[in-house]
Amino acid sequence: MFINGWSTKTWLWTIFILAMVLRMLFIIPKGNRIAPPLRDQNTYYALGRALVDDGYLGPPVNQTVGPYYEFRENNPPPLGAVPEIRQKMMDRWDAEKRYYGVVAWDEPSSFFEPLYPLFSAGAYILFGDKFFFHRVLLGIMSSLTCLLIFGIGRRMFSETVGVIAGLISAVYPYFIFYTVVLMSETFLIFFMALTLYLFIRLRNDPGWKFAALFGISLGLTFLTRSIILGTVPFFIVYLILYNPKKLLLPVVISTVVFVMTISPWLIRNYNLHNQFVLLSTRGGYNIWLRNNPFYYEDELKALGYEIPEEYLENIQYSEFLDYPEFSPDQDEIERNRILTEEGLRFIGANPRLVTYLCWIRLQTLLGFHGTLAQSLIYKLVGVLTFGIFFPAALIAFFTNLKLWRDTLPLILIFGYFITVYTLTHDGIRYRLPADPCIIVLGSLLFAQVLHFFRLKLFKVPYKTPL
Repeated sequence: MFINGWSTKTWLWTIFILAMVLRMLFIIPKGNRIAPPLRDQNTYYALGRALVDDGYLGPPVNQTVGPYYEFRENNPPPLGAVPEIRQKMMDRWDAEKRYYGVVAWDEPSSFFEPLYPLFSAGAYILFGDKFFFHRVLLGIMSSLTCLLIFGIGRRMFSETVGVIAGLISAVYPYFIFYTVVLMSETFLIFFMALTLYLFIRLRNDPGWKFAALFGISLGLTFLTRSIILGTVPFFIVYLILYNPKKLLLPVVISTVVFVMTISPWLIRNYNLHNQFVLLSTRGGYNIWLRNNPFYYEDELKALGYEIPEEYLENIQYSEFLDYPEFSPDQDEIERNRILTEEGLRFIGANPRLVTYLCWIRLQTLLGFHGTLAQSLIYKLVGVLTFGIFFPAALIAFFTNLKLWRDTLPLILIFGYFITVYTLTHDGIRYRLPADPCIIVLGSLLFAQVLHFFRLKLFKVPYKTPL
């Protein structure tokens, strides 16, 4: 029993119902209508359709079907809204019939991880283009995420921390927003939270059951976004050092189960490319895209950034700014390799420009200019949510150094996501899978402040569970 005498079960139901009601209030007005941002939703929709209609994971044979195509045809961007270099590239890619100049329209590909496209295909089979039902499924998944965050806070620190973290997650605007946007964010946030929860369960209760579940969850997270591979060594090292006698065998089990979970994807990729492909093949494209300030200058301007001329003068190896001229016989593996190598060469030749672009990406990840919607309400949402939780999390970390074995995993996982995407991509959405870490840490501080005032103002004795 805790907070107002409510039981854990009562709080779980309260958090879930609150989360689901808020998400439905956001979903119902949208109904089946298209929601921005258009581009990535269109991609996932097309991948789902290709799985259903063409039987493979990759761009569909027919690019001119479905509501997203119709929406784009009926709502073309204003003249001049798209930078010349971007329009030139998109026209060229369409002429070549390739996504981003890398992946052929009518061929299976390893450019996209499989889990969310499989969901998109399943939702299409069940509901067709009635996006309302797709969103309801994401709303349920997002509401379950709140329960996982509750569990992380409860098992790491106390039930009070868990309740605060769960309630914050239930009302967190970014989690609610991405139940309407049909992209992989809600999936990744859920599986990242599930992985963290099972990580704590395995740490506290070593055994084969949680070891296997942790390995499966980590594998499903990887199959949603392969960039999380970098967290795997951390989880392994942390668990072994935490309790080598009891956790060594469970870690081995988790690792084996993780490999087994992702092995169908690896086998499929090997059969497709005749070589071992672990990560998505879009890494090279992202390197080119996010280090070419002229290609996405419209996004930068929409975010409120104008790159100073001093960073654009005397760019070395300027050939990189033009997309490579690939030959027809070069497949996506070769194209990805070329883009990666040339991108790294450009980064090495222009450290000052790249450092500035990384600084911009860091700001967008932390929300200072993280959304293309620049209205006052969006800015207030950022300031009043993450703008409070992030400083609270840092304060909680540094004022609870005695709890470092609990707080360190949260701060390091958040730091991993921020570091990776500072180097590769911009925007709040790429930070969100790590936001449960910040919410739980911030909730630790809020719980401690709550208990302090209960004692000082109401003389309510409290024995800290920390």
